[in-house]
Amino acid sequence: MNRITFSWLIYVAAIVSCNEEKETKDFYPVQAWIAAELNNIDSLNLVITRISGNQKDSSTISGTAFKQIALGLFSVDFTDEHARDQFIEEVLDEGNNTNISIIYVATENSKEPLKKIQLNIKPGESSPKSMYAERTDISDKTFISRKMIWERGHSLTVASAYYQDKQLINEAKEKFEW
Repeated sequence: MNRITFSWLIYVAAIVSCNEEKETKDFYPVQAWIAAELNNIDSLNLVITRISGNQKDSSTISGTAFKQIALGLFSVDFTDEHARDQFIEEVLDEGNNTNISIIYVATENSKEPLKKIQLNIKPGESSPKSMYAERTDISDKTFISRKMIWERGHSLTVASAYYQDKQLINEAKEKFEW
């Protein structure tokens, strides 16, 4: 009788341990931070200047148009478990209370267009002072590589390189300031 009870306890313990939930990864809420930045722009009714290329060729765009551009570029949602599984998190403390970098790098088999996100946070602050991101997209037969820098309360810079058949065909730089 003791053998049956003992076997039953081992079986139940094995089932319970196999059914434990995986540890949930907690990533910095990048989308929420971008939404807060966009809300600040909207609520303060700030003028957004779009500077194209290296020239001082500039124009203003609406907050709605800028919001569509920004949300389109930073489309990853770390509140989604599937998106979190597509990235590896690394936290680097540069010491001397100057900067903490939270870096998210897409895994090899990731289907996410965002390949890297780096948040730079001053110790003691809850909001990043800047965010760097890399993104790749394919449109028709054109491969587009983008590098982006978002400076809190100030600007978004996007540098894009367009390739066809592994040959660079065009480069573009845009800066949005508010």
